[in-house]
Amino acid sequence: MKTIYASSCLRIFCVLGLVFMTCALSKAKYTVTTTTVSGTITPDDSAAAAQPADERAAQDALPKSTDNMWTQLNNTKVKLNEKTGMFDMNYGDSVKALAGKKLAITGFMLPLEGGETQKHFLLCKRTPTCPFCMPGGPTEVVEIYSEKPITWIDDMVRIEGDLTLLPPNENGMLYQLKNATEVKISKP
Repeated sequence: MKTIYASSCLRIFCVLGLVFMTCALSKAKYTVTTTTVSGTITPDDSAAAAQPADERAAQDALPKSTDNMWTQLNNTKVKLNEKTGMFDMNYGDSVKALAGKKLAITGFMLPLEGGETQKHFLLCKRTPTCPFCMPGGPTEVVEIYSEKPITWIDDMVRIEGDLTLLPPNENGMLYQLKNATEVKISKP
Protein backbone atom coordinates (compact mmCIF):
# COMPACT_ATOMS: atom_id res chain seq x y z
CA MET A 1 0.00 0.00 0.00
CA LYS A 2 2.83 2.40 0.89
CA THR A 3 4.49 1.83 -2.50
CA ILE A 4 1.25 2.39 -4.43
CA TYR A 5 0.51 5.59 -2.49
CA ALA A 6 4.06 6.94 -2.98
CA SER A 7 3.96 6.05 -6.67
CA SER A 8 0.58 7.76 -7.12
CA CYS A 9 1.80 10.86 -5.30
CA LEU A 10 4.91 10.99 -7.50
CA ARG A 11 2.80 10.76 -10.67
CA ILE A 12 0.44 13.49 -9.45
CA PHE A 13 3.42 15.70 -8.51
CA CYS A 14 4.96 15.18 -11.96
CA VAL A 15 1.71 15.91 -13.79
CA LEU A 16 1.06 19.05 -11.73
CA GLY A 17 4.65 20.17 -12.26
CA LEU A 18 4.39 19.66 -16.03
CA VAL A 19 1.08 21.54 -16.16
CA PHE A 20 2.61 24.41 -14.20
CA MET A 21 5.72 24.47 -16.39
CA THR A 22 3.63 24.35 -19.60
CA CYS A 23 1.48 27.25 -18.42
CA ALA A 24 4.50 29.28 -17.35
CA LEU A 25 6.40 28.57 -20.57
CA SER A 26 3.43 29.39 -22.80
CA LYS A 27 3.31 32.91 -21.32
CA ALA A 28 7.06 33.51 -21.26
CA LYS A 29 8.99 35.58 -23.76
CA TYR A 30 12.42 34.37 -24.77
CA THR A 31 15.61 36.06 -25.76
CA VAL A 32 18.27 33.84 -27.28
CA THR A 33 21.90 34.78 -26.89
CA THR A 34 24.52 32.86 -28.83
CA THR A 35 27.94 32.25 -27.35
CA THR A 36 30.71 30.48 -29.21
CA VAL A 37 32.90 28.24 -27.11
CA SER A 38 36.01 26.64 -28.51
CA GLY A 39 37.25 23.28 -27.37
CA THR A 40 35.42 20.76 -25.22
CA ILE A 41 32.43 22.09 -23.34
CA THR A 42 33.03 20.83 -19.85
CA PRO A 43 30.09 19.78 -17.67
CA ASP A 44 30.60 22.91 -15.60
CA ASP A 45 30.49 25.16 -18.70
CA SER A 46 27.40 23.57 -20.27
CA ALA A 47 25.47 23.35 -17.02
CA ALA A 48 26.45 26.84 -15.93
CA ALA A 49 25.06 28.25 -19.16
CA ALA A 50 21.60 26.91 -18.30
CA GLN A 51 21.61 27.14 -14.50
CA PRO A 52 21.73 30.22 -12.25
CA ALA A 53 25.07 30.60 -10.44
CA ASP A 54 23.58 30.33 -6.94
CA GLU A 55 21.79 27.07 -7.83
CA ARG A 56 24.97 25.68 -9.39
CA ALA A 57 26.99 26.58 -6.29
CA ALA A 58 24.42 24.82 -4.07
CA GLN A 59 24.53 21.72 -6.29
CA ASP A 60 28.35 21.73 -6.29
CA ALA A 61 28.24 21.46 -2.49
CA LEU A 62 26.28 18.17 -2.75
CA PRO A 63 27.90 14.74 -3.19
CA LYS A 64 29.03 13.76 -6.69
CA SER A 65 30.62 10.66 -8.13
CA THR A 66 34.38 10.63 -8.49
CA ASP A 67 34.32 7.57 -10.75
CA ASN A 68 37.03 7.92 -13.45
CA MET A 69 34.55 6.75 -16.10
CA TRP A 70 32.87 10.19 -15.95
CA THR A 71 36.24 11.77 -16.81
CA GLN A 72 36.56 9.45 -19.81
CA LEU A 73 33.01 10.18 -21.02
CA ASN A 74 33.76 13.90 -20.76
CA ASN A 75 36.19 13.44 -23.69
CA THR A 76 33.32 14.42 -26.00
CA LYS A 77 32.99 17.80 -27.67
CA VAL A 78 29.39 19.00 -27.45
CA LYS A 79 27.80 21.90 -29.28
CA LEU A 80 24.18 22.99 -29.46
CA ASN A 81 22.99 22.97 -33.08
CA GLU A 82 20.75 26.04 -33.26
CA LYS A 83 18.98 24.80 -36.42
CA THR A 84 17.91 21.44 -34.99
CA GLY A 85 17.86 22.36 -31.29
CA MET A 86 19.85 19.19 -30.57
CA PHE A 87 23.40 18.57 -29.41
CA ASP A 88 26.02 17.82 -32.03
CA MET A 89 28.71 15.69 -30.52
CA ASN A 90 32.19 14.68 -31.52
CA TYR A 91 33.16 11.64 -29.49
CA GLY A 92 36.87 11.51 -28.66
CA ASP A 93 38.90 8.44 -29.66
CA SER A 94 38.99 7.17 -26.06
CA VAL A 95 35.17 7.36 -25.88
CA LYS A 96 34.75 5.68 -29.29
CA ALA A 97 36.95 2.84 -28.03
CA LEU A 98 34.41 2.17 -25.24
CA ALA A 99 31.44 1.82 -27.65
CA GLY A 100 29.83 -1.62 -27.50
CA LYS A 101 31.93 -2.67 -24.51
CA LYS A 102 30.70 -3.62 -21.07
CA LEU A 103 31.62 -1.00 -18.52
CA ALA A 104 30.66 -0.04 -14.98
CA ILE A 105 30.02 3.46 -13.67
CA THR A 106 29.01 4.88 -10.30
CA GLY A 107 26.45 7.65 -9.93
CA PHE A 108 23.01 8.66 -8.68
CA MET A 109 19.74 7.28 -10.02
CA LEU A 110 17.20 9.71 -11.46
CA PRO A 111 14.01 7.65 -11.87
CA LEU A 112 11.98 7.92 -15.07
CA GLU A 113 9.24 5.50 -13.95
CA GLY A 114 6.90 5.42 -10.99
CA GLY A 115 7.62 2.96 -8.20
CA GLU A 116 10.54 1.90 -6.08
CA THR A 117 12.17 -0.22 -8.78
CA GLN A 118 13.37 1.01 -12.16
CA LYS A 119 14.18 -0.63 -15.50
CA HIS A 120 14.71 2.69 -17.27
CA PHE A 121 16.40 5.60 -15.50
CA LEU A 122 19.19 8.13 -15.77
CA LEU A 123 22.49 7.67 -13.96
CA CYS A 124 24.03 11.02 -13.05
CA LYS A 125 27.44 12.12 -11.86
CA ARG A 126 25.86 14.80 -9.65
CA THR A 127 23.17 14.50 -6.99
CA PRO A 128 19.79 15.07 -8.68
CA THR A 129 17.99 18.01 -7.06
CA CYS A 130 14.89 18.46 -9.26
CA PRO A 131 12.83 15.93 -11.26
CA PHE A 132 12.50 18.46 -14.10
CA CYS A 133 16.16 19.53 -14.40
CA MET A 134 19.21 17.70 -15.69
CA PRO A 135 21.78 17.42 -12.90
CA GLY A 136 24.84 18.53 -14.82
CA GLY A 137 26.02 18.74 -18.38
CA PRO A 138 25.32 16.31 -21.22
CA THR A 139 28.46 14.27 -20.54
CA GLU A 140 27.41 13.76 -16.89
CA VAL A 141 24.26 11.69 -17.58
CA VAL A 142 23.85 8.13 -18.92
CA GLU A 143 20.50 6.62 -19.88
CA ILE A 144 20.11 3.13 -18.36
CA TYR A 145 18.06 0.19 -19.66
CA SER A 146 17.89 -2.88 -17.42
CA GLU A 147 16.09 -6.20 -17.96
CA LYS A 148 15.69 -6.71 -14.21
CA PRO A 149 14.32 -3.90 -12.03
CA ILE A 150 16.84 -2.04 -9.89
CA THR A 151 15.69 -0.65 -6.54
CA TRP A 152 15.97 3.12 -6.30
CA ILE A 153 18.05 4.52 -3.44
CA ASP A 154 19.10 8.10 -2.74
CA ASP A 155 22.77 7.13 -2.52
CA MET A 156 25.27 6.22 -5.21
CA VAL A 157 24.84 3.00 -7.16
CA ARG A 158 27.21 1.20 -9.51
CA ILE A 159 25.71 0.08 -12.81
CA GLU A 160 27.31 -2.19 -15.40
CA GLY A 161 26.12 -2.52 -18.99
CA ASP A 162 26.93 -2.30 -22.69
CA LEU A 163 27.75 1.26 -23.78
CA THR A 164 26.00 2.75 -26.79
CA LEU A 165 27.06 6.12 -28.21
CA LEU A 166 23.97 7.91 -29.45
CA PRO A 167 23.57 10.08 -32.56
CA PRO A 168 22.03 13.56 -32.11
CA ASN A 169 18.53 13.10 -30.62
CA GLU A 170 15.64 15.08 -29.17
CA ASN A 171 16.33 13.82 -25.64
CA GLY A 172 19.80 15.35 -25.53
CA MET A 173 21.31 12.06 -24.40
CA LEU A 174 24.82 11.09 -25.50
CA TYR A 175 25.21 7.70 -23.83
CA GLN A 176 23.15 4.60 -23.00
CA LEU A 177 23.98 1.48 -21.01
CA LYS A 178 21.89 -1.46 -22.21
CA ASN A 179 21.49 -4.87 -20.55
CA ALA A 180 22.42 -3.06 -17.34
CA THR A 181 22.74 -4.66 -13.92
CA GLU A 182 23.54 -3.28 -10.50
CA VAL A 183 26.98 -4.02 -9.09
CA LYS A 184 27.12 -3.94 -5.32
CA ILE A 185 29.35 -1.22 -3.91
CA SER A 186 31.52 -2.39 -1.05
CA LYS A 187 31.42 0.13 1.78
CA PRO A 188 34.38 0.50 4.17
